[in-house]
Amino acid sequence: MNAKKIFTRKSVFTVPNLMSFARLLMIPLIVWLYRFRGEHLWAAGVLLLSGVTDVFDGKIARKFDQVSDLGKMLDPVADKLTQLAMLICIVPLHKTVIPLIVLFGIKELAMAVFGLIAIKKTGNVHSAQWYGKACTVFFAVAATVLILFPDLPHAAVGVIIMLCAVSFILSLTLYISYFIKLFKANKKTKA
Repeated sequence: MNAKKIFTRKSVFTVPNLMSFARLLMIPLIVWLYRFRGEHLWAAGVLLLSGVTDVFDGKIARKFDQVSDLGKMLDPVADKLTQLAMLICIVPLHKTVIPLIVLFGIKELAMAVFGLIAIKKTGNVHSAQWYGKACTVFFAVAATVLILFPDLPHAAVGVIIMLCAVSFILSLTLYISYFIKLFKANKKTKA
């Protein structure tokens, strides 16, 4: 993979990439609104706007032929940092989310390692798979519920956290399978 190819003016300043950059800028706003202002509804609104841009950046990239390696890397980074910010916002109200943060960290570290190995072996940046996007959407909905309704019963919070953990594990398992198949296919083409 060539850094000059990734960071050309044409590949950086695309509408989808600018949407991903905007999502990165929304993260401190979400944290500030939620943690420091106590504006749960506004924080959820910015989170919703972030989610909408996440849905549309990929569609726009494909429709207008603006898919770029930078976008393939930037989009998941914006997703993961937004998810981490949501978890950090929720921790003071629901300490039971701490194991989910640990699981999230393990999942993302594994994904980063597999992704880097895939780039090294294939020379390409690979786009997110549907199950990764589904996990992101599910988590965003769950976190939004926890942000909007900070007084949910402990049992309901436990169920939401458990479902998020299951979605993280399922997504990671499917990605590991995807990468193993990718590595095997790459090995055959080089043989």
